[in-house]
Order: sequence, then structure tokens, then C-alpha cells
Amino acid sequence: MNMRNNHRTQATALLAAGILGISAIPAAAAPPSDASGAVTFPAGSLCEFAVRLDITGKAKTIGSEPGTHKVISPGFKVTTTAVDDLGNPISAPVRYTATGTVFFTLTDRSVGPDYYEVKATGQNLLFVPNADGSTDLIYVVGNVNYAVELDKATEVRPFSGAARKTNICGPLA
Repeated sequence: MNMRNNHRTQATALLAAGILGISAIPAAAAPPSDASGAVTFPAGSLCEFAVRLDITGKAKTIGSEPGTHKVISPGFKVTTTAVDDLGNPISAPVRYTATGTVFFTLTDRSVGPDYYEVKATGQNLLFVPNADGSTDLIYVVGNVNYAVELDKATEVRPFSGAARKTNICGPLA
């Protein structure tokens, strides 16, 4: 359970940093900020093997948290690579363009805490929580929706929609 919480914390940290989610710049007039960087998820967190994400591009949040907001990501590209314990590549890299928009609508739940309705349009790379507490990293092209707690790491309603979906683990295996 501790390892699962650590992976959830890593995913939440990426979201909070602007990588695959929420930008640190809330001002509507400010341009998108650089979200470039790299992060490695250990084996068992996203896939049965360790995965490195190399990110280039910009991201911006329009609106504020907690509250209704959207995330845009112009020129956002993520290269995924399966790596060994030393960080050496063990698969060919797979590159994704994730320039879509993700909308977070704060929803008042009559019983229990508030949550976000999430709608993604275009090309997006999304951390999608599962009911069992695990998280998938899914590349989507088209429109999808799901609902998450305010921590963005706990599922309220499952992922659905008519988009083309690819779990990033498949192409790296």
C-alpha cells in the first residue's frame, strides 16, 4: 500500500507541476510556461516495468484550484521509454503529442466531498485513476470524460468516451 501511495504522490506531483495536468501559472493573461523535464516511474507503478517520461513543451492552467479550470498544453510532447533499474532504455522510445485541452469542472456532491468532472478534448496524455487505487497513463485522441476527487488521484466515475485510447505500457512492452 505504501508503494501505491508513493506512485499516487508522484502522479499528483506531476499534475501539480504542470506536467500532464496543472500548470503553476494561474493568471489568465500570462503565457503558458515551460513544463519540460523528465521523471521515472518505478516498475509496478504505471507498467510492470519502469517508465521514463521525457517532456517538452508548455502548459497553462486557466482558472484556479480548487475550482473550475482548464489546462492547455501548446507544443507538448512526451517521449515514453521502458528503462531498467539504472535508467538505461530497454525499449524503443514512443513519442506522443499531447496538445489537447483538459477541463476540470468542480462539482458539489450532495453527500461526501466535492469532486472534479474531467473532460479531455483533442490529443492528451492523462493519468487515469482506477477503482483499485492504481493509475494508468493513457494517450487519448478525441473526447473522453471521467470524475476524480479533488486530489485528482482517486476515481469517482470511470474513464469513458468515444476517443482512441492507448495505455502507454502496450507499445513499450
